[in-house]
Amino acid sequence: KGLTGTLFHELGELKFLQVLNLEENKLGGEIPLEVANMWSLEELYIGDNNFEGTIPTEMGQMNSLTVLDVHTNSLSGTVPLNIYNISTLKYLNMTRNFFEGTISSNVAHLVLLEKLDLSFNFFTGVVPVDVLRISRLKELILQSNEFTGSIPLPKKSTYFQDYPKQLTRLIFGDNKFESSIPNTIEKLSGLKEIRIDNNRLTGVIPTQLGRLKQLTMLSLSYNELKSSIPSELKNLKNLSRVYLHGNQLTGNAD
Repeated sequence: KGLTGTLFHELGELKFLQVLNLEENKLGGEIPLEVANMWSLEELYIGDNNFEGTIPTEMGQMNSLTVLDVHTNSLSGTVPLNIYNISTLKYLNMTRNFFEGTISSNVAHLVLLEKLDLSFNFFTGVVPVDVLRISRLKELILQSNEFTGSIPLPKKSTYFQDYPKQLTRLIFGDNKFESSIPNTIEKLSGLKEIRIDNNRLTGVIPTQLGRLKQLTMLSLSYNELKSSIPSELKNLKNLSRVYLHGNQLTGNAD
């Protein structure tokens, strides 16, 4: 901690370094493209600094990288398509920056990914449903962006052969999703936390939510949901926090 200045281009000469952690400093400037020459690097942490500019497209060549954490900087631009070629990635954290643009369906190429956090940016467009092809995904955090269209769940349960059963957190709050909640949400049987508050969801709360036995938190407040609160929610013995206010619902979840 306490480091200032910029990253030197000679970093690329550290070809056998496996972990680089520069979090919580006052480093700034752009990420030098020479970082991509660190062929052995497995974990890169540069969060909580003052980096700006874009993610170098050359970083898509870092075929050993398992962790890319750039949270809480002033980075901008779009996610380079090459990033989706890093099939070794398990953890991608880009929260609290100024990223924009859409999310490519190529995100499904990140077959080992366990956590994807794109929250608190300026991403737009429709989130590709293919993100749920990532069978090892545990956390999908898209909060506080400008995403529109349907939430990324297929309408038909047969769309995927396998769903990510390890997925525990679905965090979509503070966006502009404007679909109903598909019945296929029951296929995400490992879910413990669902937050889709402050969106434009319509329709009813699907009774299939009552089959998510691991669920501990459900937040659907401030949407345009109608009809009655399904009694099936009472079957969820682990459910301790329910937020449904700001809709046009009748009944209660007690």
